[in-house]
Amino acid sequence: MNARHNLSVGALVALCAASNAASFVSVFVPNSLEHTDGNNATDAPFSIGADTIRYQQVYGASEFLGLAPFGGDITVISFRDDIVFGGSFDKELPNIEIRLSTTTRGPDTLSSDFSENRGSDETIVLGPGPLAVDGARGAIVGINLAHRFSYNPQAGNLLMEVVNVGGGTTTAFDAVNVQGDSVSRVYALGSSGNTPVIDSAGLVTDFIIIPVPEPNTLGLGLALAGWRILRKRARDGSRSEG
Repeated sequence: MNARHNLSVGALVALCAASNAASFVSVFVPNSLEHTDGNNATDAPFSIGADTIRYQQVYGASEFLGLAPFGGDITVISFRDDIVFGGSFDKELPNIEIRLSTTTRGPDTLSSDFSENRGSDETIVLGPGPLAVDGARGAIVGINLAHRFSYNPQAGNLLMEVVNVGGGTTTAFDAVNVQGDSVSRVYALGSSGNTPVIDSAGLVTDFIIIPVPEPNTLGLGLALAGWRILRKRARDGSRSEG
């Protein structure tokens, strides 16, 4: 478990340095599985061979309460290479698209009609296009999003949609399958005539999020910056007069 934690922290530090972010949080969903393996594993939606898949997974808003009341920007989505059925891999998936949205649908209430699950703020955060991924058994596999998604749990649950039309083989990812928990999914495989399958399973997911600062904190920072600018101008003016 410690190795997973260290990998995740390392990825966060690299992200923070690259983006010059002031702060970030890591939110595992379900929260209870941050340091514990789920009771399941899944190949969907990344390791499907020559097949195609449309995959939606919902995450309960209650798992993101630390972001209340202003929410934050999701910048990275990570999954765990399953500790039992997973393994080392280094692959490029030909064509992956990932979308995020805020949905009124909750865990175990997704519709078989994919369009009914999407929120009005649906955003393409990655692709469509190739996705290079690699990992090792038990490790965190992070996906840096091309576009951030602003999410506020007070507005509803979070929906992730992955469209994989290029297939590919990666590894089995850590998952959980518990009726009544904070995740569930609906998916449709091309080899099954794109017939939707609904169940209570879901990928154990780590979201890297930059929280929206509280207004008073933001205002104080802007006021301090403005005061410093005015003070510098005043000093420069007095020097020029001398």
